[in-house]
Amino acid sequence: MSNNQSAVGANDALLDAGDITWFHDADDDTPLPTSHMPLPPPAIMIAGSCCSARVPRPASKLVDPNNAVLGKHKATRQRVVFTEDESEDAVAEDPEWDDANKVLTYAGTATDMDTRTDDDTPSTYQQTKEMGDADREGAKQCKSDLTTDIRTIFTCESNTINPDTGKKEDGHWCEVCKANGLARKFSFLKGSVTSLQAHIQRHKDHTKLYKD
Repeated sequence: MSNNQSAVGANDALLDAGDITWFHDADDDTPLPTSHMPLPPPAIMIAGSCCSARVPRPASKLVDPNNAVLGKHKATRQRVVFTEDESEDAVAEDPEWDDANKVLTYAGTATDMDTRTDDDTPSTYQQTKEMGDADREGAKQCKSDLTTDIRTIFTCESNTINPDTGKKEDGHWCEVCKANGLARKFSFLKGSVTSLQAHIQRHKDHTKLYKD
């Protein structure tokens, strides 16, 4: 039961509202429950752990123990009934089953493969090789054909004496330049085949002579 001293402390000072014991009625012996509800302790966070945002759902066995929904989604299997004649035809078309080796084989397959040998058709490799050989033979050119322009205009000479140095030299005389009276340094070339061909291209009269 409440009394006059319920709101007064030991030092005759008024208590805070949270420290006062409240009763619903003056004749009531049971105090009112406090407004502060105890809160659950905070969850313990472990380093490296993550909280899932997925909403938990009960298992389907708990929600539907009799599998009533699952039975509705099952497709009805159609049963095909064959007549006696159709069954015999189906058995004749089925492949043979070798119970001893547990291997599925088809009658006549091995025989059909054995009747065709490698001698019936020419080898693809042999055909390709012959075609390649024919192409190479047609593309071959003699070395003399590649130097026809040089042999037409130039004359090879070895161990010729250079009047300026007195030494022996190997090279080619340009008959056109020599016939035109040009000096030895213009008509006697000691370069390679490429340099000789370049000499012909630089002089138009050399090219005309080669074409004629």
